[in-house]
Amino acid sequence: MKTMKFAGVFGAVLVLLAMSAPTQAAFVLVTQGSISTPTNVIAADGWSEATPKDPTHPGFMVSWDIEKEWNGTKWIYSYEYKLSDKNGNSLSKALSHWILEVSNSPLTPFTIANIWDLERNGSTLAFTSGDPQTYSTSGGSGDQPNMPASIFGLKFAGVAGAPVYTFLSDRRPMWGDFYAKDGSEGGQVKIWATAWNSGLQFPGDPNSAFIPVPDTGFDPDPPVVPEPGTLVIWGLGGLCAAGAAALRRRKVKQARWSEETRNAIFAVVHARSE
Repeated sequence: MKTMKFAGVFGAVLVLLAMSAPTQAAFVLVTQGSISTPTNVIAADGWSEATPKDPTHPGFMVSWDIEKEWNGTKWIYSYEYKLSDKNGNSLSKALSHWILEVSNSPLTPFTIANIWDLERNGSTLAFTSGDPQTYSTSGGSGDQPNMPASIFGLKFAGVAGAPVYTFLSDRRPMWGDFYAKDGSEGGQVKIWATAWNSGLQFPGDPNSAFIPVPDTGFDPDPPVVPEPGTLVIWGLGGLCAAGAAALRRRKVKQARWSEETRNAIFAVVHARSE
């Protein structure tokens, strides 16, 4: 009977070891959300809200999903942004380009080396030469028409539809700004469709909105979630306590495993957790 009881406990330990075996690291959610017209995004022309004059305007929305993964040394952040109308569908006017702010701290400046694997709709996208750099308004025309304030950031080429942009960075998110502009309309008279977060135009307003953007700082702190080996030891401790209590209740002469048995189990656990 003693052998059968021990075999049951040891079998449970082996199951716990198998469940706690090292697996491929996975990204964990940092933040996700969206802002849209008319309150949090200021937009003009085809990206503005519907009006009695033009009830077809579907508005503008930028949404994000940011996750992180520990690579053994520091956190790597996965950034995803989608630019669409406020219902998540294609923009009413094709996107020419948009600008995403990054931090411009003189102590730890953000460089192009801090971002990689840039994609648009799943295909590799080239970085703009010279980025990150300061982008300013071009007045009533040009590359950044009606831009309310300058942005130090990254400029991404646009495309029709509701494009999704993804990239990896070793810089954690902070709150920042964006600016977007539509593309050409053939031979039509140009009326710029533009959009930006309200915080770009009214940074001091407590109700202004921002989006998460890459900071200059990175997070070197390791995960606080116990490693698989630690989970095994915790689980083993619980099994040992439960087993000992059961044995005491049954007044078994030997209420503890022998030193040789405990050392053998610890050797298996220690080898598995390394």
